Amino acid sequence: MENNQGSFLDKNTIIAIVLTIIVWVGWSQYMAKKYPEAEKEALIETLAGKDSTKIDANVKQSIEANLEPSLDQSQKEVAATTINKDVKPVVFDFPKLSFTVSPLGMGLNEIILKDYTDREDKNIQLSVSSKTYSNFATKLEGKDELLFFDLKKISETEVIGEGSFEGVTYEKKYKINPETFSIDASLSVKGENTLPQFETLITEKANAPAASSMLSPSMEKQEVIVKHKDGDDREIFNNQEPFVGDFNSVYMASLSSHYFATAVMDMSDVIPNFKANYDKANETMIGKLIYPSFAGTKSLDLKYKLYFGPKDVSTLQSVNANLSELVDFGMFSFIAEPLLRLMKWFYSFLGNWGLAIIALTVLVRLVVLPFNVMSYKSMSKMQAIQPTLKAVREKYKDDPVRMNQEVMGIMKQEKVNPAGGCLPMLLQFPIFIALYRVLSESIDLYKAPFGLWITDLSLKDPYYVLPILMGISMFLQQKITPSTMDPQQQKVMAFMPIVFSLLMISLPSGLTLYIFVSTIFGVIQQQLFMKKA
Repeated sequence: MENNQGSFLDKNTIIAIVLTIIVWVGWSQYMAKKYPEAEKEALIETLAGKDSTKIDANVKQSIEANLEPSLDQSQKEVAATTINKDVKPVVFDFPKLSFTVSPLGMGLNEIILKDYTDREDKNIQLSVSSKTYSNFATKLEGKDELLFFDLKKISETEVIGEGSFEGVTYEKKYKINPETFSIDASLSVKGENTLPQFETLITEKANAPAASSMLSPSMEKQEVIVKHKDGDDREIFNNQEPFVGDFNSVYMASLSSHYFATAVMDMSDVIPNFKANYDKANETMIGKLIYPSFAGTKSLDLKYKLYFGPKDVSTLQSVNANLSELVDFGMFSFIAEPLLRLMKWFYSFLGNWGLAIIALTVLVRLVVLPFNVMSYKSMSKMQAIQPTLKAVREKYKDDPVRMNQEVMGIMKQEKVNPAGGCLPMLLQFPIFIALYRVLSESIDLYKAPFGLWITDLSLKDPYYVLPILMGISMFLQQKITPSTMDPQQQKVMAFMPIVFSLLMISLPSGLTLYIFVSTIFGVIQQQLFMKKA
């Protein structure tokens, strides 16, 4: 009788064993890639025969080195940042700010500005960090992981970090200036062969753009600001659009919101390039100062200033003159900066930014008063000869050349300059624009109360009282000001107060206050001119 009992090593059994081995090996590799630290710790424990958390640091580093051949490249990068993982962040706490210095890249985390709060009354926090980036962290170009530093706090304002890899040693120092929200930083690197490229990072959380339209423009913005050999660049970013920026030979780079900024001012012999991109997954803008490496370069010494604070002109200037340009006063900045100093001077004894704006507005109107007098005289003369000019135009309406000759002759005889009414207004225009920029960009108005219903001069008037009053005052000024326009033009101009009121309803109340006070001054001025006439 034939034996039907199968052998243990029959075909089906062999297939089952092979499949089991394949699945086991595949699963082991998958888990090693997904949890490399756990795999590494298990191997360390096996080799050391004890709890890996209690292994001497030198012994553990030696074991790590022996394990390297069995780790793939991604595991080696992770291992490089987790050696001496018991090194804790260094905490700095000052009256104006606090932050921690991480051993990963010596990046700054938990940056809190104690004197400033957001719209929800929470302290401003500038730090954005992860395992692959944080503010002012150092890393190797092209690598995901940050360099690891053994940290040592050497004084209340100084910290030093050291590290090494593959024959390269590096040392980074911070000297903190808490009163100016800045750090004097240096990085020294030495190696046996040509050094790799190093990066310094800056980060900024990208916010959704505020609702904006022609009649309701938003003043809030976030920018990449770069100063380089070819000039300056400012580019807006938000979390709705992709962003990639690439700049060469950079000496200042910043990521900033409307009132606060993080920035690096480089002062090294090696001139870096700067790249910025938007990390959509984390809704974060990441900037990288990349220091190039040249063949045969075995040492590198970098020096730079770090800034992480308010966009206050005087504070920025005290750190570095170039940093003050983070505040955008536009093409008339040479006028705007003295106006800002004047406004601060008024505030120093008035103690209210709204009153300081009023005082500054009155002073500006007094300065331009002579030009207004010239304009009023010119417009009065033009108005007086209008009947004569109308008769001449009617008489020579079929002869344009003769008509123009007669009109110019009358103006010359009466000593009337047709541009006399416009020229003073053109001279005032730069002052108006400069003051507009001061009031819209100055952090001094951020959350500054005026009184009554206006609790924040950097926000719109919540009840639209000032825009309405401004429109009414502009209408009155139009009515009492002499005009040489024809009736059709006058009808068009009659709508201007309404248009201006609509434009101002969403702009900062500090701006509206300035225009309202300026218009009231104009009404009073016009009444005095007419009384004297």
